[in-house]
This record gives sequence, structure tokens and C-alpha cells, in this order.
Amino acid sequence: MEKLKGYGMEMITPSNGYLACGDTGAGKMPEPETLFEAIVKALAPKDLAGKKVLVTAGPTQEKMDPVRYISNHSTGKMGPYYPAQWDSHTFSYSWPVQKSSGTGRREA
Repeated sequence: MEKLKGYGMEMITPSNGYLACGDTGAGKMPEPETLFEAIVKALAPKDLAGKKVLVTAGPTQEKMDPVRYISNHSTGKMGPYYPAQWDSHTFSYSWPVQKSSGTGRREA
């Protein structure tokens, strides 16, 4: 747990009280309001201004053998639409749309 906290992960600790096994102590599920607040905080938008961001766009292709691969139907159309205040570079295997301003572009 300490190692995860060292990586910046936040923990929801168990509540104290009477447990199903008959003991009393830490181990109860936290109140739903506590869980809800933690989830809302975790899902809130994060400020990435000033951060370097690498965006990959387009389908994933996993090699099976020299002539076959497994892929998906992703178009990559959302890749270039990240906010211009980010220092972002987009890497795409197949580029279906024009890039937005403020982003770098690399094609494979």
C-alpha cells in the first residue's frame, strides 16, 4: 500500500466498526457518500497544461505471424482533438483527419 501511495495513488481506507465475523475494528465498507466523493474526485478532469502528452490514434495492430495481424475498427479521428494548451504530439499509423493547431504529428 505504501508503494502505491508513493506513486501518487489515493486509497479509500476501510471504516471501523462491528464486522460480519463478530470482531470490531477496521474492515467495514466505507459509507456510500465517502465512496461517491472519492469516485467523483478520481473522475474529475485533471489539469494537463504544461505537461508533455503523447497521444496514439488509430487502430491497434498486433502481429500474429509474418503475414497476419489482429486489429480493431478504431478510426483515430479523436486523436488530433486534444486541447491546444497541452504540449501534445500525436502518433498515428493511419491518419484520417487533419491535425488541430498546437499539436505535433507523426505518421508511421
